[in-house]
Amino acid sequence: MLFSACAEKLLYSYTVEFQNGTWEYDDPAIFEFEIGDITDYYNLFLDIDHSLEYPFENLYLRINTEFPDASSASDTLSIEMINNQGGWVGDCGSNVCDLTVFLQEKTKFKDTGTHKITIEQFTRESDLQGIRSLSFRVGYSID
Repeated sequence: MLFSACAEKLLYSYTVEFQNGTWEYDDPAIFEFEIGDITDYYNLFLDIDHSLEYPFENLYLRINTEFPDASSASDTLSIEMINNQGGWVGDCGSNVCDLTVFLQEKTKFKDTGTHKITIEQFTRESDLQGIRSLSFRVGYSID
């Protein structure tokens, strides 16, 4: 997993905010975007905005992808929120942190059309406290 704060040309960017900083288990973040050119390379990012009251060292996610040809893929991801020294990972202020995670780097899509990404919190908590929002971005990979 790579972290980045680079500016780049974006194809898609959307933010899902969670009411009162609580991400409910049955409230997935859904992102739909169009791919028009399968010859380009893309970078996929997830931005996590959380409070310092987030209670865990990791954030577990289930990421489901639906492709234009009706096929799908699912993966589970563990994101380190606290480093080995006990500090928050990311850009933190007095009461919030912003963490950018590279989900995929220099990837190609095999089909044009609508792609749907559904991200579910995959913890043992039905109401996950401290997650304020998730932003999903698709950017053109620039060498």
